[in-house]
Amino acid sequence: MLNKDKFDKTAFGVEIDPLANASSSIVGTFTFPQPTILNSFSVDSLIKTALSGLGFPVWNSSKPGNEKADQSEEPATYFTFNYSTIGVGYADDEPTGELYLIQVHLYAPLSTNLTRLIRKTKAAVHGAGFTWPEMTDDTDEVRRHKIFEFQFVDGVDFDGDLYM
Repeated sequence: MLNKDKFDKTAFGVEIDPLANASSSIVGTFTFPQPTILNSFSVDSLIKTALSGLGFPVWNSSKPGNEKADQSEEPATYFTFNYSTIGVGYADDEPTGELYLIQVHLYAPLSTNLTRLIRKTKAAVHGAGFTWPEMTDDTDEVRRHKIFEFQFVDGVDFDGDLYM
């Protein structure tokens, strides 16, 4: 036999009386918390945060105002970065995510040994949640230039609804 005392409240705080009027319906107001968008960051800030711990300036090469006036003002060793994006995970003709194709450029004087800094750069980028970077050497007769290429996938936001 059912005992009414066992059914006074639920986890939602709704009164339940299974023995009243042989009614099986439960009437109540349920409120749920608003969803939280976890990745409310920008890819720019992720890259800058990852590289800033290495102790050299970091610039987004596509942002206006970051150009250096002339070579004499340019620091000896520094990073720049750029990226492009591609929609991925299509459903109903809409992408559910964006794939970022990222390049980080490390510039340094020709006399600089970059072996340790290259390792630290790869570890910092990967530790920030990006794929393990591939590196290409584009050093010329003026300065050392290492290009790190890696990827990142982020959700797509349609009218406040984050997918992925």
